[in-house]
Amino acid sequence: MSPGSRLQSDRVLSLIPQWSQSVQNWKFLIGPLMDKMFAEPSNAILVRFLSMINEHFVKATDVVLERILSYVKGQKEIDECFYSKQDNQDEDMSLSVQQSLFERLCPLLVIRMLPLEVFNDLSMSVMYGQLPNRAIVHGIFLYLYWAFSKHEFDDVRKLAAELSGRIHPQVLYPFVNSVLEDAAISHNIPRIKACLFSMCTSLVVRGEHNFSHFDMFKIVKTLEIILSWPSQNGDEVSKSQHGCIDCIALMICNELQAPNLCSASNFVKIDINKKGHASLKGSILDYVVGQLISGTKEQGAAHDLDNNDNTSDNSTPLSLYLCMANVLTSACQKLSDSRKKQFARKVLPRLISFVEVTSTPVDIRTACIAVIFSAVYHLKSAILPYSKDVFSVSLNALKNGQEQDVWERQISVLIYEDWFPTILLIVVGQESSTIGSKSITIRSRKPKMVQTRIEERLELIDQEIAGMKKELSKMSVIESNLSDIAKNLELM
Repeated sequence: MSPGSRLQSDRVLSLIPQWSQSVQNWKFLIGPLMDKMFAEPSNAILVRFLSMINEHFVKATDVVLERILSYVKGQKEIDECFYSKQDNQDEDMSLSVQQSLFERLCPLLVIRMLPLEVFNDLSMSVMYGQLPNRAIVHGIFLYLYWAFSKHEFDDVRKLAAELSGRIHPQVLYPFVNSVLEDAAISHNIPRIKACLFSMCTSLVVRGEHNFSHFDMFKIVKTLEIILSWPSQNGDEVSKSQHGCIDCIALMICNELQAPNLCSASNFVKIDINKKGHASLKGSILDYVVGQLISGTKEQGAAHDLDNNDNTSDNSTPLSLYLCMANVLTSACQKLSDSRKKQFARKVLPRLISFVEVTSTPVDIRTACIAVIFSAVYHLKSAILPYSKDVFSVSLNALKNGQEQDVWERQISVLIYEDWFPTILLIVVGQESSTIGSKSITIRSRKPKMVQTRIEERLELIDQEIAGMKKELSKMSVIESNLSDIAKNLELM
């Protein structure tokens, strides 16, 4: 497109928002527009046009969804044969592959334009089918299977995983839980990543409304299994574990946003004797803290989500304790200001009491101190009621640092150089906006244990995906607030 024609099209498109207000019958207009887009999936101007009228899609939801469903059902499945034909591909074959990619992205781009409210009506059969089995996806969300297909285009698979986060939790969570359990058994890392990205999208997009569903707790138990796997820093397992940590941290943040929804009294009781079911005896935050400090006399098992799986025994790998500490650290960074005091009230007293026990293993005690250290920076004045105890913990840590190994002495140096000044500023009421820029890394001394530092986990976007995102950026659609998590999982 020449600069002149681009300028002309921009002028015309700038009039679309005003024109759209005068349209009386969107059902009559949207159908032909979608047919046109499906016929020319690489038409960037048409994509921009549809993105500018997407708020009106809700007025013709049935037409939009029926067109998408009909189009998706008519597409062939990508399999090994599709890629085998590309081994000796010529220029025509390359163009054919590119066309196939756009054809599969096209319905996903339309779904991406739909307002979230469209996905909330469980009675809409074209959206969810009749839901005879919530673990089976029906209707328009047949595309969800693209996210878990190993032969699918990478760009299609990643976009499908992101969009699946918009599905109603009552449909999404049983499906993700089923796929995640199977993927954990078979160590299928790509499927695990897709499940994690889907869950994180749902948690970010839907917020506290997630916490009306019990499958959340079953998912946590599966994530624990993945977090228990041995890994090397930077390998595929470690990257999946980073995603697990972020996912549980987001669950905690949403739980604190809606405290009434996550109380045990508001959940429907289920048969705890049935294998695979979870019994709730506390919130996810209580459970994570309980898992971290379950090596002491405090009964971490009181917060077990599965009465058949007591993870507080001696077989629990150290890496899992450290991952639970990293979950709390990640949650500190993600919390909204309005929930920082609540988080501090639920976490700090228990961790402070834990680190004061002299029989506490050094590795776990140091991990807990690191969580407290992170809370001082990220929660700021919310730790004021506990500042005296935190100060005492820091003094003891300095003393113990002279007697313990190098790892614990590193924590002591951080306390001396950074923690003390911050605590003093908070105590005297001179908290500055410059405080809170630090983060702590929980690391194991053993080479195969999980090592994480969120700020250091962000990686450059892959060139191939960057090219695809350049195409998608032509749409004036608000980007999802999930870039960090996607980079952790190497999905974006």
